Amino acid sequence: MIKRWRRFSAGILFLILACGLWYLCLPKPVLKLSVPYSQALYDDQHRLLRLTRARDGQYRLFTPLNHISPNLIKATLLQEDRYFYDHPAVNPFALVRAAFDTYVLRKRRYGGSTITMQLARMRFHITSNTIGGKLKQIYHAFQLERHYSKNQILEAYLNRAPYGGNVSGVAAASLIYFNQPIKQLTLPQALTLSVIPQNPAKRRPVTHNHYLRQARDRLFQHWGKAYPHDKKLAYLFQLPFQIDTDAQLPFLAPHFSNYVISQITLPHTLNTTLDLPMQQQIQQSITDYLQQVAPYNITNAAALLIDNRSMAIKAYVGSSDFYNTSILGQVDGVTAPRSPGSTLKPFIYALAIQQGLITPMSILKDIPQSFSGYRPQDFDDHYLGPITAQDALILSRNIPAVSLEQQLQPTNLYALLHQSGVPLKPEPHYGLSITLGGADITMLKLGELYAMLANRGDFQSVHMLQNQTNASTQPLVSPSASFITLDMLTHNTAPSPMLTPSPTLPVAWKTGTSAGYSDAWAAGDFGHYTLVVWLGNFNGAGNPALVGMTMAGPLFFNIVDRIQQQHPMYKTRGLDHSNLSVIRVTVCKASGKLATAICPDKIKTWFIPGVSPIKKDDIYRWVAIDPNTQKRTCHINKHTQFKAIAFWPSDLQQAFAAAGLPRKIPPPFERHCNFSDAQGMAPHITSPIAHVIYDIAQHPQIALTASADADVHTLYWFANQTYLGKSTPNNPLLWHAQSGTPQITVVDNDGRSNSQSIHVIN
Repeated sequence: MIKRWRRFSAGILFLILACGLWYLCLPKPVLKLSVPYSQALYDDQHRLLRLTRARDGQYRLFTPLNHISPNLIKATLLQEDRYFYDHPAVNPFALVRAAFDTYVLRKRRYGGSTITMQLARMRFHITSNTIGGKLKQIYHAFQLERHYSKNQILEAYLNRAPYGGNVSGVAAASLIYFNQPIKQLTLPQALTLSVIPQNPAKRRPVTHNHYLRQARDRLFQHWGKAYPHDKKLAYLFQLPFQIDTDAQLPFLAPHFSNYVISQITLPHTLNTTLDLPMQQQIQQSITDYLQQVAPYNITNAAALLIDNRSMAIKAYVGSSDFYNTSILGQVDGVTAPRSPGSTLKPFIYALAIQQGLITPMSILKDIPQSFSGYRPQDFDDHYLGPITAQDALILSRNIPAVSLEQQLQPTNLYALLHQSGVPLKPEPHYGLSITLGGADITMLKLGELYAMLANRGDFQSVHMLQNQTNASTQPLVSPSASFITLDMLTHNTAPSPMLTPSPTLPVAWKTGTSAGYSDAWAAGDFGHYTLVVWLGNFNGAGNPALVGMTMAGPLFFNIVDRIQQQHPMYKTRGLDHSNLSVIRVTVCKASGKLATAICPDKIKTWFIPGVSPIKKDDIYRWVAIDPNTQKRTCHINKHTQFKAIAFWPSDLQQAFAAAGLPRKIPPPFERHCNFSDAQGMAPHITSPIAHVIYDIAQHPQIALTASADADVHTLYWFANQTYLGKSTPNNPLLWHAQSGTPQITVVDNDGRSNSQSIHVIN
């Protein structure tokens, strides 16, 4: 008897040791297979914008266990496996009971599976309704328990469990059925989700709410026994059974959502920078405005709002109606390249200020001009003559902008756009037409460029996700030039007195109209925001009503006003110029140069010491006049009168005349005077231009022109001291040039001269 007992004990011990060795030798499986996941997009206050399907058509999100509602975890264990933390992988009592009920009593099939066994079935795709399948399930359950902690197994289960239809995992189920983050579920919601995986087909919320509610209420009875202090919440289970479906999932800010998903594949939960209420306000502004302008057959608009402090996108409206196929509503107007019209002109002026070519009050010429064969015109086909740089910018005059662009070196508009990342063809493809919108650009990039001005010339790309590392900044324009350019743009008045913003909110803005009237733009900075709006039709059809000032301008200010009403926190009476090397100086209004004592009309302007042009005004001069002849005299006596006379250079005289505002020329000298006013201005060569390369194979003749002082009547031209001929001010002398780098010299009839070298190729 004793020997038999010893043999039996030895057999049992051997079996235990064999089982232990088998358990220790179980290979480690991968717990989380690489399965496709959905993406959940939230706005900056964690409001759900969109939940996508995974590539396999499932709604599936991964959520760490510590981000899941504790009530849901406890309810799931109570429903599925209350001894989860006690058994080694299998609950033998549950298996025996399940076998007895299924095969002896012939009751409904009952699997007796633990959470670990259920995870093994899902992980290894096991059919467990046979004895062989059940044994395989048990084997893999032990395998999982051998290598992973209970919390890892529970986390994997909750992220893979079926919750009806194509909903996998508790996080996706929480968003779809309750529009709630998984951490914020109420007790009834937690219990509702916990009973679905046991029978997801019968308890699917979409079609079987009655069975689902019954199962939830039964679970609450068990819950009350396990957690008696929650019995007082029974009234919550008497409330109407509220549950949503995937058809009710939000799809908000659709163009923005699509853009984010196209740019970012990971992580699966995307907390964006979008401000949903602001997005909806701007969308409503667009809808209301398009109804007002419907008689003009304008069907579409887009808008982009950037917080230029952080470069975060706050609103992104790609079209007036995403779902309207008749207007191609799913086209994204924020990322579609389009002609920007005149919206790029501020950057030409910023570069010109940075390079010391102008101040805001410098005088430019708005007269018909040809630039190496390129003859730009304004849409009104009128010219304003001499005009300040500030007025030329805010009135969007084409000739002054093209003239400045031609003078910029080494950085011109093309170089600035290239440095900012705008995709461009080689520079010769555009020539000077780039000034007037010849190069297409996206609204997104245009917004970044205007935000650069607000950020004192530092360029930075926008970002869409919270806590996203900002891209490195790139200085493209000097801080002082950026500030002065913005200040110039604040003088651009609103298109209607009703749309004028609060005087405490400076708005620096600019409009643009593309050639062919297919795009109307407005872009600018206010407060700490950069706003860009566009109106047009996605089919590219032209429309005479699509003018930036009259069509895009009102929408721009409608949005500015609506934002200001909702967020009235920006109180400033001017742009910030602290820590900038800018000063206010007095200039003569007629010339834009530093004012002298005799200048009759003075004005203040911004000035960059050491950079801005510092010439004194030379238009107004004291002249001795004989009271009898009213001519200039060279003999001074007690009767001589001294008058301040305007000596307009020949080019400005011509500009005034072209604008229908002719200016008087200074009186001539008396006949007995044998000299002219040799102390006046030297001629200024306007053609050829110093840094332009001239190809005589294409244009064998080069026009030589110069502006001169008011009383000059003849100009003499030389190339390397070789006499070429003579001309009158502003009238060209055509020169048959030879290749090389000749020095061109012009001398007026009073002996004043000017020279510059040019580059001629063949």
